[in-house]
Amino acid sequence: MAIASAPLCPRLLSWSLASLRRAYSTTPTANATNQNTNNPRRDSKGQNGPRPSQNQARDRPPNNKKLRDTSAALPMARKPFERNRKSDNMIKGQSQASKMWVPSGAKRFIRNGRLQTTPDVWEFLQSTGVEIDNSKANFLSLAPENRHITDTFSCKLMFSKHHIIHPHHLIYLQPRGHPFIEGIKSKYREKKENQPLWLYFIPRNKDTGLVRSLGHRRLAREFWTALEELQDPNMKVTGTVLVTTYDGKKAASSPAVQFGKALADAVVRQYRRSVDGERRGGGAEGTREGTRPNSRRGPQGL
Repeated sequence: MAIASAPLCPRLLSWSLASLRRAYSTTPTANATNQNTNNPRRDSKGQNGPRPSQNQARDRPPNNKKLRDTSAALPMARKPFERNRKSDNMIKGQSQASKMWVPSGAKRFIRNGRLQTTPDVWEFLQSTGVEIDNSKANFLSLAPENRHITDTFSCKLMFSKHHIIHPHHLIYLQPRGHPFIEGIKSKYREKKENQPLWLYFIPRNKDTGLVRSLGHRRLAREFWTALEELQDPNMKVTGTVLVTTYDGKKAASSPAVQFGKALADAVVRQYRRSVDGERRGGGAEGTREGTRPNSRRGPQGL
């Protein structure tokens, strides 16, 4: 007995075409129309033409010609974050004003140039007139032919007509007292009486002690030799010379004779100017940092 069956292919084909027609239909539904009407940002076209988008500046493609910086075309224009380099850096090779340099071991009782110490130390400083503030030393004005010395020897040269204690000896002035303080005071009293000019070398590098000591001895020997030839026997130079070295190898390998003559000449000339200035009623001890004609850019202080 044969069973008649209806063909299924046309129905399946019609159902699949109907579902595809609904899925890819371009006719918007009622819900979609309401959403587009309630959200005007999605509709960028109006009846009278395209509407301007609220994000037009963001969506606009960049135009290099219109977005270039025009401050260079204006002679008086300056960017807000750009500072006046001439006023900040002053002249090339110069830094900010000098301040007292204090070793790390003495910073706990010397703050802002003020010393906290014992009454005996205060009496010693008042009676001898020895200064503790090394920022009172002024930069030496080297002769034009000797201004390369600071770069050749990687150093900074300062002078004061006052006697200043060595910065590394400030640790002995602590308020609780120090076992070596009596020997330090005796040493400076003797120097005050017998040695009118003091010379200090202050290393600010990581070289070994042997390299520093050999280089400093060579430079000191040539300085004292040149000073005896240049200074007037009737007017001995009085004060303190501070030489801060930043590279011990340069100080040890460079020609010491050239350094000694240049430093002695600068010290004698500056001391004479200070004496002449005092006689006229003014002060001409030296030049402060920031106005000196020649200096090495380095850390603040000594």
